[in-house]
Amino acid sequence: MMNTAHIIVSGLATIEQLFIAIASAFFFGGLFFILFLFGSRIIKDLRLKTESRLQDIFQQPLNSLLITTATSEVSDISYQTHLQELTRIISKSKTTGRQVLINQLMKMKTNLSGASSKMLDKIYISLNLHLVSKNKLSSSSWKIKAQGIRELTKMNYHLPKRMLKLFGQTENQTLKEEIFMSSVSLNKKRPLGYLDQYDPTISLWNRINFHHHLSLYDPRQLPDFSNWFHCKREDIALFSISMVRQFRQLSATPALIQLLSDTNERIVATAIRALGDLETFDAIDNIMPLVDRHWGSKKISLAIVKFMAKIGRTNAQIEMVARYLRHEHYIVRFEAVRTMMNIGENGKKILLLHNRSLHGRLDQMIAHVSEPLLA
Repeated sequence: MMNTAHIIVSGLATIEQLFIAIASAFFFGGLFFILFLFGSRIIKDLRLKTESRLQDIFQQPLNSLLITTATSEVSDISYQTHLQELTRIISKSKTTGRQVLINQLMKMKTNLSGASSKMLDKIYISLNLHLVSKNKLSSSSWKIKAQGIRELTKMNYHLPKRMLKLFGQTENQTLKEEIFMSSVSLNKKRPLGYLDQYDPTISLWNRINFHHHLSLYDPRQLPDFSNWFHCKREDIALFSISMVRQFRQLSATPALIQLLSDTNERIVATAIRALGDLETFDAIDNIMPLVDRHWGSKKISLAIVKFMAKIGRTNAQIEMVARYLRHEHYIVRFEAVRTMMNIGENGKKILLLHNRSLHGRLDQMIAHVSEPLLA
């Protein structure tokens, strides 16, 4: 049979033999790829089944400890008994069991607080699972390092010196974000200790995460965010102003007023919004001169109008808002109309007078703002 096949192939032209060789290579390559996919799928399914089985086994002693914690103090004998059971399960499954248990503890902590959460932290330390997470910090892969940092952070295990060293050594921005978030979450004395050395841009998403972690702090422990108002990096300055707004640090008011003289229009506009949110009536005299100085800036003009919507009440202040009815940018004009409609009867009267002088050009805006479903 082999001889017959050999004779047939040898009788073909060279080009035909080449095509047969290529087709054979594709066939065997495709066959190998399909077998590889099936093999990978089988291995993945087995791993998931093993993890699921381990989770079910781990859950019983964990639930017993948490239920006891919720009703009374856990005795040393009971605690050690459950700990031995968890250790026995881990010893059978080796590395897989440790990682599954770490993941399970982290998942459970998401929905727990108080004594129950502290119990999970205690289990994490007692079973030396923190060593598994610490070892990941020595990995050559930044992803594994980041995983280790997340685990240590979630389980409230702080390594300030190790994190500082790692922060200085790495160039990976994602890893720096993880270390920074860990510091914000765990370093109660200096939650923003890395801010001056922080290279990655502080995005809106980062601000939301930072605010979430900082909101868990005692307000008296929060740093004075005005210390970073004059940072050369715009994103850090904007971040610090936004944190002043979020945590209503009234002590930062004088520093915010100083920012009104800044040459960066984004910083000026953000400072104006912060002063409005803090309801700083004393800042009106500092805001009014900015109308002429920054008339061409859409950001600052919009911020001034919104500031007056919260603070302005006198006729002089309403007339100042009325000037923006003639602004070149539609959104500024619209916000001025909205502000004057909501500022009181005087605002409405002055708005209608200006609309008359503008030959009704504001009619549609007034109708839009007056419609309850659209306002």
